[in-house]
Amino acid sequence: MQMLQSIKVKTEKIYHVIEPKVKAERIIACILVLTPFVLWLADDGPNLRDSISNYVYMRHSYWYGSLLALAGAMFIFNGAIHLQPQHATQHTIKKVGKGYNIILGISLFGVIYFPHLDYPIWHYTFAILFFLGSAIITAFVSNDKKEWTRYVLAVAVVSPVVLALDFIGLFSLFWGEAISLFFIATHYLLESK
Repeated sequence: MQMLQSIKVKTEKIYHVIEPKVKAERIIACILVLTPFVLWLADDGPNLRDSISNYVYMRHSYWYGSLLALAGAMFIFNGAIHLQPQHATQHTIKKVGKGYNIILGISLFGVIYFPHLDYPIWHYTFAILFFLGSAIITAFVSNDKKEWTRYVLAVAVVSPVVLALDFIGLFSLFWGEAISLFFIATHYLLESK
C-alpha cells in the first residue's frame, strides 16, 4: 500500500510538471490558427484585408490587439516555463531550453505596438523577427528527431510570406501570414507530444 501511494505521488508530481507545458504549446497553436479567421469575422466588411497587420485599423481593433497579445503572452509563458534545458540521462538526448519563445512573444507585442502604416520599420522588423525566428527555431532548435520534418516545416513557415511579398505577389500577405501561422502551429503541436 505504501509503495502504491509513493508511485501515485510521484506520478502526480510528474503530471503537474509536464501538463502546463503541453497545454501552453497547444493553446499557442490554437490561437495562431484561429487568429486570421477571428479577425475576419470581427471586421465590419465581408472582404479580407491585405494582411493580418492591417486589422489593427478595423473598427473593433481590440480583437487584433487582444489576440496577438494573448499569443505573445503564451509564447513568453512557454519560453519561461521551458527556459532551463532539461538534464540528460544516459538514455535521452539533452534538449535545449525554449527561452527563445520569449523573443517570439516580444516580437508579437512589437507588431501590436507599432502598426505598419505608422511605424513601418519597427513593425516589419518585429514581423520578420517573428516569422524568420519561428522558421529558424523549427529547423535548428526543434526537439523533433526527424530532420527532414523540421526542415520542411521551416520552409513551409517562410515560403508563404515570401511568395506573398509585393515583388512576387502570388497571393495576398493575409494568406501568406495565415498559412505560415498554420505551419508554426503545426510545429507547436508536434512539440507538445
